[in-house]
Amino acid sequence: MSDVAKKIYEIVSSYAIKKSPEDVANAERFEDLALDSVGLMAILDEIEEELGVKLDQDPNINITVPEFVQLIESLVAAKNA
Repeated sequence: MSDVAKKIYEIVSSYAIKKSPEDVANAERFEDLALDSVGLMAILDEIEEELGVKLDQDPNINITVPEFVQLIESLVAAKNA
């Protein structure tokens, strides 16, 4: 697991009630984490701040957790290239 993925799981778990970073890593969909749209927006804002990437402020709610992690990892890699 990459450092970026670990950071994402930590951030998401801080907004998902009673969910650990491991729970987030094992989740397939954000719906499995009982996150609402306000929580998702807060997660996006924190990821932008912590990882220094720019995200679309109209998140695709159909994206899976693994797809989301891949997206962020690719944005961080592009920023660091």
